[in-house]
Formats: sequence, structure tokens, C-alpha cells
Amino acid sequence: AASSSSSSSPDSNNYASKRDWEPGFRPFYVIFEKERGKKETKAMSKREKQIIDELKRLEATDAERKTEEWKGEVYESIPKADKPFRKFLKRVKRHPDQVMRYQFAGDPLLISGRKPPVPSCAACGSQRQLEFQIMPGLLSVLDPVPRIEWGTISVFVCPSACVTTPGQFCREHVFVEPAV
Repeated sequence: AASSSSSSSPDSNNYASKRDWEPGFRPFYVIFEKERGKKETKAMSKREKQIIDELKRLEATDAERKTEEWKGEVYESIPKADKPFRKFLKRVKRHPDQVMRYQFAGDPLLISGRKPPVPSCAACGSQRQLEFQIMPGLLSVLDPVPRIEWGTISVFVCPSACVTTPGQFCREHVFVEPAV
């Protein structure tokens, strides 16, 4: 926490009020967990497997009935522009409460699927690497809720951790993907 001093007397109106030094948002813990893969699932009980098998059987029966009802209808495919968004949703669904993704030198998970232009490091010329992303789910846990929206916020850093002047690191590049 930063501190400051002032030479004003306690009875002057120049000193900071309690509200001036309170944090802008309610603090909370961030727990990092390894992301589960597509096929990783928790072990199911015998009863859960029975329920799933019964639901699949009922769904198959219902699908056969609906096939007859919809004979002759043309299937509408997903528009090409929506496919990256669906991929994003499918991936986030594995951990729906995630607010941040850390993956140094990984690929960002983007709503649009289009990789952002990332400038090289100004000091050494190296290609900046993804370090972490802030996910749109963070908006639901911030208190008070900010008056901004984003899709994802990706932070790219120099892999060499360049220092421009003693004690000052190079600037990171932040890409803010717009909300859908």
C-alpha cells in the first residue's frame, strides 16, 4: 500500500478522507487450478451412469420422433463467424467461474478467434508472448460493477523481461477484445 505524508494540520480540510484510501473494488482470492482437458471428467457413480444411460435412451427415442416431424426441413449450419465464439464458450464451460487464465507463451483464448496484432518489444525486438488473460467472468464478481465491458483482456510481455532504464521494465502490450 502506498503512503503519503502531508504537513497540514489535523484541523485543516486538506487531509484525505477515509474514502480516498479505500480500495476501488472488494478484495477476493483468486485460486489457480489446472484446466481440465476435453476428456477429463470426474469419476461417476453407478447411479449417475444409470441416469445418463436412461437420458440417452429417451433422447434417442425423442430424436427419432422429431426426425419424422421435421422431414424435409433444411438444417441451418452455424455461420462461420459464430464458430470461434462457440469454441470459446465450449472451452470456458469447463471452468465457468474462471476470471483469469495464465499460460506464458501460450495462445490466447479469444471470442472472435482472430489473433491480435502484437508489436515486438521496443527494447530488444523480441516477439512479445502471452502471459495471462482476464476473462469476461471477472465482471460478475467485481463489486462495485465497473461501467465497462470486455470480451477478453490479453497481456503480452517480452520473454526476456527487458529493462529500459535501471529499475524500469519495458511496457507490456494489452489487447482488449470487445464484448460480443
